[in-house]
Amino acid sequence: MTSHFHTNPTRLAGLGLRTLAVLTLATAAPAAWQGKNIGDPTGRAGLWPLLATPQGNPFQAHPNDDYAPLPGSHTDFLVMLGFSLFWDEQVSTNNTVACATCHIPEAGGLDPRTAFLATNNGFGSSGVLPMNNQGNYIAGTSTSQQRQVTGVTAPTMIGAAFAEKLFWNVRAGPDFPMALPQSNQFLTNAGLEAQAVGPPGSKVEMAHNGLGGGDLQWGSQGAPGQLENKLNPSKMLALATFSTVPAPFQPFVSAGITYQQAFDAVFNMPSSIFPGNFGVTRERFAVSVAAYERTLVPNQAPIDTRALTSTTLPVTTPSEQRGFDHLAASQCFKCHANQTQIFGNHVPQLTGTGGFQDAMDAMLTDNRRHPSINFPSPPGATGSASGSFGVKTPSLRNVMLRPRWGHNGVLTTVNDMLSFYNGTLAGTNPLFRFTSGSGPGGRLNTNELNDVTAFFDALTDPRLIPSAPGAPLSFPFWHPDLYSQRFPFGSTESPAHPGTPSIPGGQVPDIILHTPARSGGAHFNVGLRDAPALSTLAALGVSPGGLPVAPIPPLMLNTAGLVVFNLLPVPPTGTVTDASGFATVNFPPLPVITAGLTFSFQMVILDPANNGLAWSNAGTVTIQP
Repeated sequence: MTSHFHTNPTRLAGLGLRTLAVLTLATAAPAAWQGKNIGDPTGRAGLWPLLATPQGNPFQAHPNDDYAPLPGSHTDFLVMLGFSLFWDEQVSTNNTVACATCHIPEAGGLDPRTAFLATNNGFGSSGVLPMNNQGNYIAGTSTSQQRQVTGVTAPTMIGAAFAEKLFWNVRAGPDFPMALPQSNQFLTNAGLEAQAVGPPGSKVEMAHNGLGGGDLQWGSQGAPGQLENKLNPSKMLALATFSTVPAPFQPFVSAGITYQQAFDAVFNMPSSIFPGNFGVTRERFAVSVAAYERTLVPNQAPIDTRALTSTTLPVTTPSEQRGFDHLAASQCFKCHANQTQIFGNHVPQLTGTGGFQDAMDAMLTDNRRHPSINFPSPPGATGSASGSFGVKTPSLRNVMLRPRWGHNGVLTTVNDMLSFYNGTLAGTNPLFRFTSGSGPGGRLNTNELNDVTAFFDALTDPRLIPSAPGAPLSFPFWHPDLYSQRFPFGSTESPAHPGTPSIPGGQVPDIILHTPARSGGAHFNVGLRDAPALSTLAALGVSPGGLPVAPIPPLMLNTAGLVVFNLLPVPPTGTVTDASGFATVNFPPLPVITAGLTFSFQMVILDPANNGLAWSNAGTVTIQP
């Protein structure tokens, strides 16, 4: 895939501007249905459907690939911009969570990190630390080391382009209300656009609290809010390791293109929607991310490529075919096929040498939200984490790559998943189970279960599997690394240098070293939790270099004048912890000269109850270039 966007950052920053008309908000009535598959079933070779897009926002496809953009087209530029946004942790308000954090291709588009219990006892994805509307740390209610946790597991973004409505509860789509005249509204096929703008403002996933304690809201065109103002001056993919950035994107990263420059350049191309000199806006963000996600089509699994490379060989091996037949005989396709109604009776047909007879069956889901199928629940699960909560059917594509199964993440191994649907998982009673096997009650025996997994393996797109550990993937699943992969949460804090209370048995303050520190960049802070309430920060110790190997509690770092060789600007003291023992010290932009240097941090507070000093644990951060 090539385009001017890939090779010419000067053009990106210098495209002309237009004037955007005054916009008014038009609200579309919410759809009452429960979702369905979308797309044109007369796709190339009849194997997969063509993309369905909102009217006024077409996907200009490559002549040889329905799911890659036409080089040099507006779509090509949107895909590139959407890719950068999806993989950039700077989209979050404290630079710690990207869209991709919970959607890693190698994990089938799911979150490979350790799952944590949410307040509803579902296994979800950890997001940002709780923060107030000023971006200062506050107490939370989750169990993930104070990080917020989503109430359900993250569904995959791979193949999401063929779903009319998105999220487990189908709350996004088919329309995308926006601040435009009614004639320009995206009324259909806009689930991706509607979904894209939710997580960046979510106080659980990617944002600090908005006013009143709710989610952070996007601004409007011409009146940007905190989300837009945060992202506009940020440089594209600045937190990624440069060598991991796919080659076509590297010129823009090395040129230091900001998102404001990129958005204005892309959206002032000829025939572009949303022209004008507005930088980041909610609508522009949505169509960019959606364009990228429309390229994530898993259409090169063995069951697909065999159909394309041979007119005589069957698309399934004998074992895979037996596995498919077990799914068909056991009513699995009531949900995992292109049904026109809830629990329909359509069964996909493999044509022998041409893939699926109906291209709309290719994703092996009806993309509808169903009543409960008696899915297992974690102990004490409530609300969206409960097994009785009706959810949208996930695709069977790449199911063998997933780290967890189900909306609440309760099934953690392939054996658990198969045992549940075989009716042999203790304490469960699925609405549909395998009935065509040779075991008691038609349950599948070991060999028959192996046939089912063989069919699942045939649905795995090999482009999602690295050629070697850590090796890069290819288009469209290529990606850079994440800062949070290099420095997982808590890894910068040293267990060998614990804190010390002001009196024996007193509270031990816990330092928060979580946000990326980048030379020339803002939004780096050092926080404190578990400190005595309403205590005063007596000193923030900062020393160049790493920590001593041997623990020396209390390890008092250099605090004289709170300045370290004039390299790191340290804010003044006087910070007071809140009623829950949290405090935040926000740094001004870090000098460029600090790039590559390592600093150690420790906080000291005056405990008002005991009139003594308490030391936090210590941690180390290396300033990123």
